[in-house]
Amino acid sequence: MFCDDEDTATLRCSSDRRHLGRCTAGIFEQRGSPRERDVCPVVSTYLHELASGTRSNACADASVKDLPGSLTGSGSWCLDAKALKVKTNAGAK
Repeated sequence: MFCDDEDTATLRCSSDRRHLGRCTAGIFEQRGSPRERDVCPVVSTYLHELASGTRSNACADASVKDLPGSLTGSGSWCLDAKALKVKTNAGAK
């Protein structure tokens, strides 16, 4: 997925919707003229989980612990969303 070069911290979906990653806006070689360095920022599908030292970001990997708010496991895939607000219905059963 293409991403906004102003947001390199937010987790986003990869193009195949199977991985999470961050925008690679700041990752490019500093060679050639500015015109030759024109890049389209995309979501990198590489993630390093610091707690366990494992390297994974696949939504189907149930052992991944560093995907906040995500349900992982067989058949899982990625959905991007803006900040969501949970509404409760006090009278619901």
